[in-house]
Amino acid sequence: MNKKILILVVICAVTVFVMAAYPLMAEEVSSPEIDGIISAEEYSNYKETDIGMSLYWELDDEYLYIGLVSPGSGWLAFGLEPTLRMEDAKIYIAALTEEELKFETHLGTSPTGHSITEEDYTEKAAANYENDELVFETKIPLSSEDFPGIELKSQESYSIILAYHNSSTSFSTRHSARTTIEIEL
Repeated sequence: MNKKILILVVICAVTVFVMAAYPLMAEEVSSPEIDGIISAEEYSNYKETDIGMSLYWELDDEYLYIGLVSPGSGWLAFGLEPTLRMEDAKIYIAALTEEELKFETHLGTSPTGHSITEEDYTEKAAANYENDELVFETKIPLSSEDFPGIELKSQESYSIILAYHNSSTSFSTRHSARTTIEIEL
């Protein structure tokens, strides 16, 4: 066999092998499981806050996945894209009672006020108590005609407001602690 043909056959064989093996070598990225349990390496993004809450997030083509851990046993909340304190924020509030997960979506109506929306703008939500902390997870569609303004994009920075109550599961009870952080999706 001609030396040039042999080299061409070897190059073709290596190329076919690499192309066949590539899917097996590629790192498989899976979406977080929304079950109220945050396992190691379930989320690729994490931020600890000055109020003791932990925020986890993941982004894919369709959803923003959020995981929160609160030091309180009452409600917890996060809000996306506030303009001034709470104003214009898309707010998600959750509490775990003995009976069920209570969950509402609100819209910031002023710097210190918000009101419930008529629809739930999440795909799925779950919560759990673990090590005396409230753990909450949800997934939110990146775009929603019913909840204007949720147009989140990868590689962009966003303001997130976080709050919790130490013991009350009533959403009308003022927070025990709150903060604002910046994250990059």
